[in-house]
Amino acid sequence: MSKFYISSNESEQNRELRLAEKVKEENASGDLGRQGLIQLLDVVEHGISDVYGTFEEFIFDFWFDLSWDPDGQRKDIQTILADSRFEDVVCPAILKEWCFDVKEEFQKALSDEE
Repeated sequence: MSKFYISSNESEQNRELRLAEKVKEENASGDLGRQGLIQLLDVVEHGISDVYGTFEEFIFDFWFDLSWDPDGQRKDIQTILADSRFEDVVCPAILKEWCFDVKEEFQKALSDEE
């Protein structure tokens, strides 16, 4: 098992607590885009739960954590893309570990909405 997959037995409660603390630290309450970025940074640092067989399965669930309103989701995606940590940290780590171009996925989501 890769270091980027963590046991679902241990992970979910700890992950939720860890994410809540990071949201609080970054004052991102109510900002789903910033919370999404925090979640992606957490994935880079701690991995994804072993309940996901692939990163694609994780990202499918990830979309539900963003706004369900099309304009809100566009804003959330733009917030994530605009943060330098996304391109500098998240994108290379996810591409290296899972061969998944998350930046392309987000840009495609924006172009699909237009």
